[in-house]
Amino acid sequence: MKSRIDGWLGAQTWCIVGFLSCCMMFSGCTRRTSIGQAPRVAVRVLKVQTKLLQKPVVVFGQTEAYQSSQLAFQVSGVVAKINVEEGDPVKDGFVLASLDKESVKINLKLSRARYYEAAVSYRKMKKGYRKEVVRQNYAAYRRAKAMYEKARIDYQSSLRLKKSDAISNEQFTRAKSNYETAKASMSQAKQAYQMYLRGYQKEDIQVAGVKTSQARAQLALAKKQLKDAELRAPFQGVIAQKNVSVGELVSSQRSAFVLMDLRKVRIRVGVPERVIEHISLGQKAFIMFKPRKIAAVGKLARKGVVIDKSTLTYPVEIEVDNPIVRKEDGKPVRKFLPGKVVIVAFPRQDSKKGISVPLDAVLHDGAKKYVYVNENNKAKQVLVETGNTFRNQIVIKKGLKDGAEVIIAGQHRLDAGRSLLVLDGGPSK
Repeated sequence: MKSRIDGWLGAQTWCIVGFLSCCMMFSGCTRRTSIGQAPRVAVRVLKVQTKLLQKPVVVFGQTEAYQSSQLAFQVSGVVAKINVEEGDPVKDGFVLASLDKESVKINLKLSRARYYEAAVSYRKMKKGYRKEVVRQNYAAYRRAKAMYEKARIDYQSSLRLKKSDAISNEQFTRAKSNYETAKASMSQAKQAYQMYLRGYQKEDIQVAGVKTSQARAQLALAKKQLKDAELRAPFQGVIAQKNVSVGELVSSQRSAFVLMDLRKVRIRVGVPERVIEHISLGQKAFIMFKPRKIAAVGKLARKGVVIDKSTLTYPVEIEVDNPIVRKEDGKPVRKFLPGKVVIVAFPRQDSKKGISVPLDAVLHDGAKKYVYVNENNKAKQVLVETGNTFRNQIVIKKGLKDGAEVIIAGQHRLDAGRSLLVLDGGPSK
């Protein structure tokens, strides 16, 4: 009986042990199954890359035409023709408008005639008299001298006859008159001959030269006035304003057009004195209409050295290419128009390159620092060495490479190997 009881107790004991073993095995299998089938953790990631770690210098500015000029006629007159309207593109030298030219043309003809007359006279005096003229005057002098000699002899004979009352008073008076007339004629002929023989005096030639120069200057002025009756574009650009009409009387002081060169634009900004030393001539400047949306890249062209005491900023000028983006009614439309307010960002010259992540992305385990990265939709723990912090960012000195997808949201609920559900369709930019 006792053996039966002992056998029954042994069987019961083994059953209990077997039952407990099965429970433990079932429990272990259930635990392993729950870990392997844990739900994915929703996260957001940041794809890191090496970049400038220092915040850029950001200022506001206003666009200006690269070149702008108010154009006016240099002479007064009545507008006869206008060849452009506001918004028209023009090339260098294009005739924008012209004045009535009739009076200017008449003045040009008169000036040309006066110059020609003065120039011919001056050339003649410089060359001297022709030999034929000298010979002709010499012959005239000889004739006058011969007539004088004859009149002199007749007069002396009349004097002797007068003393003896051989001739009348009338005859004596006639002989004396002939003598005086012949003497005067001979003197005049002699002076003319000597003048032609000697040529023009130096002073007379100089005076003729001065008169010729004056006539030449008047002719040049008349030509310029005719040229100035046309208003031409001094450079390629766009007509920004038209201030005259056909038939209107304009003066040389009045602006007729405003011409702008918009192939480039200038942007004038003020840079605070605390950061002016961290930007330099020739460096890039990023132009934005809205924050974080770069519209164009310009160049720092000028950097002032005198501070504006009212704003404590230094004047800085950026040049930006201004491409044509479309055409309206055949006229080009460019990206930037004068007067546009823009955001300008200058990368600081003292910036260093490196990798940074948000402060919350770095986790701590005692002295260890680590981040989670997305690797094939699995969480991987990566030890990192950190550096300085700035603007809620921390520099990663070691541990990460370009392209690593660092988990920046949901990282506190992770452990190594956990499956991930990356939100936003992929890595954050």
